[in-house]
Amino acid sequence: PDCIGIPDCDDNNPDINPGAKEICGDGIDQDCDLTPDDGCPGVDCVDKDGDGFGVGSACVLSDCDDNNKDVYPWAPEKCGDNKDDNCNGIADDGCKGRQCVDEDADGYGVGPGCPGPQDCAPRNFAINPGAKEVCGDGLDNDCDNVADDGCNQPVDNDGDGAFVGGGVASGQPDCNDSDPNIAPGKPEICGDGIDNNCNGTIDDGCPGVDCKDNDGDGWGVGKDCAIQDCDDNDPKVHPYAKEECGDGKDNDCDGTVDDGCPGVDCVDKDGDGWGVGKGCAVSDCDDNDGGISPWAKEICGDGKDNDCDRSIDEGCTVCEDKDGDGHGIGPKCPSWDCDDNDKNTFAGADEICDGKDNNCDGVVPANESTCTPGGGADEQGCSCDVGEGNHTLPLALVLLLGLLFGLRARRRRTRA
Repeated sequence: PDCIGIPDCDDNNPDINPGAKEICGDGIDQDCDLTPDDGCPGVDCVDKDGDGFGVGSACVLSDCDDNNKDVYPWAPEKCGDNKDDNCNGIADDGCKGRQCVDEDADGYGVGPGCPGPQDCAPRNFAINPGAKEVCGDGLDNDCDNVADDGCNQPVDNDGDGAFVGGGVASGQPDCNDSDPNIAPGKPEICGDGIDNNCNGTIDDGCPGVDCKDNDGDGWGVGKDCAIQDCDDNDPKVHPYAKEECGDGKDNDCDGTVDDGCPGVDCVDKDGDGWGVGKGCAVSDCDDNDGGISPWAKEICGDGKDNDCDRSIDEGCTVCEDKDGDGHGIGPKCPSWDCDDNDKNTFAGADEICDGKDNNCDGVVPANESTCTPGGGADEQGCSCDVGEGNHTLPLALVLLLGLLFGLRARRRRTRA
């Protein structure tokens, strides 16, 4: 089930959680308000009303009313008080009559009643139209339908020495820049289902996988190898190796001997191992972006042909609609579906009195229990009443009565 309230910022440490006491001077955010050492001497983040969130230049998340302990980020919204209880900039969001749901309390919601742009990741606090783009993570952090936009330099987010992103690259890119244990040159761990060494092949060199590295350079040959080593008897020859001028070898396995060397018309400007020119056996389709090359991984939603196969976002799902109701989950969906397994539930749908939030406004009408299952035109809004509403018998009771009548008739025939 989805968690309600302030999320636990480190669910592996029992001493770190919302409500924990901040320990001054350790640089750790014990109380999960995103501000380390708040309330400590020298830290400009003071919580006057004692609700766990304060105001000041050092506060990462500020309390929008520090004189009211019931108002703070992630507080439960109280319908009808016309206040922004959870400090997301929207009063009474998620309440009946206010079709704007901000589940992650990041200040951006989903629904026709929301001011400003819609949240493209309604359950991820770090992704919203006001967020800063994080280069190299392959995500659309700022909800503009483009991943890593504005990133023109390689970055190393996990500090493992391998880089991702555009601009001028340096060597083999990191295939997972959020995990320092996954990078080019790392040992492959058999059976974990992860490409630990970033050569495109999972569990290469492991039993049952036909991808053997004979020269120990991290790249092998075999039908299971995603990218083949063009000379598996020479450790200086492999994909992303540095080209050595004048040796007569295709050191980097891009099909061109001595590319980038004097006299060879094949220049790699962005340093991704692939260039352009008459001497290139295979050309880079964008030699100004180190994240685009024939070996690159396709990044969904960035509008680029990352792997130079003349197709943009192939294999990507930009709008997943599992229940076929025309609404789904993804950056290209026309509207948000809060239950993509139910075709009667999506943003803007009519309530049909089935005990669910059909229109995805965050509210299940309180009097739905008195409505006929399945609903009808006269029940939209679920204003049925026990004494005045539809008296249709529940289906289970109808079937039970039918069974009893059938048994009674059978007994009569038997006696006759």
